[in-house]
Amino acid sequence: MATNKLLTMHEIEYKAKKKSLSAFLKKFDDKTVTGINALVDEASDAAWKEVECLSCANCCKVV
Repeated sequence: MATNKLLTMHEIEYKAKKKSLSAFLKKFDDKTVTGINALVDEASDAAWKEVECLSCANCCKVV
């Protein structure tokens, strides 16, 4: 239950900030970020500690 509420809140927040997020990410199109793989791995590990994928499985439904 808490995970669904969290995902709903995240979706609402994402929609509100989508434009600024896209603009932020565009800045990195032409740049090489040193150590990006380690940063992504760390963020991924942290996210999977918070999310129980099987409780929602929405990604599997829409892909």
